Amino acid sequence: MRKAALVGGTILAIVGVVAAIVTSPVLRVRDIVITGTSRVDAAAVEQALSPEIGALIAFVDHDDIAQRLSEFSLIESISVQSQLPSTLLITITERTPIGIVSADGGYTVFDAAGVTIETVTEKPADLPVFSVNAVSSQDIGFRSAVEVLSSLPDSIRDSVTAISGTTRDDITVTLSSGLVIVWGDASQTDYKVQVLSAVLTAAPDATKVDLSAPDVPVVE
Repeated sequence: MRKAALVGGTILAIVGVVAAIVTSPVLRVRDIVITGTSRVDAAAVEQALSPEIGALIAFVDHDDIAQRLSEFSLIESISVQSQLPSTLLITITERTPIGIVSADGGYTVFDAAGVTIETVTEKPADLPVFSVNAVSSQDIGFRSAVEVLSSLPDSIRDSVTAISGTTRDDITVTLSSGLVIVWGDASQTDYKVQVLSAVLTAAPDATKVDLSAPDVPVVE
């Protein structure tokens, strides 16, 4: 009995020590460090997370933090780390703009999932204009246009000014030079790039190249 009582007392003592440590004022959130922001207003993010200041760091709810930051459309995902004794490290991954559409006198900027990032008054020079049925991951034309654009090598993608498509197979790409490329579907990208290079070498003044059937390209 004495041994059992001793063991029980030891366990209670350990539990008490752990509880004292976990609930110690030292282990409460005092600092929130935010990294990964470029377009996102870090000060606004910090303000949104201000209710976490003073919370026990061991019991910070990461899902609650994610919910608080869901109002920021520029944020794609976050990572939360608790750094003892009193710091929360929030690492933000921002959405990457992929294109634009005209909207209400300005331009809507969106990512590859069709999520609106922001609306601007001046046309971004580095983003292509999309002409699709809908800027939505549910739209086959949009998904196909994104797939084609994402698969292009930088040497071509960086000069794309417009991309259009209503189906999986009718994607058309326009370059800053004015060259129109009927790309077709997203298959055989590497091969189509090789064919395009060969065509432009042979016909540098071409204004339109149809690569929908890359074995028999049509040049205008």
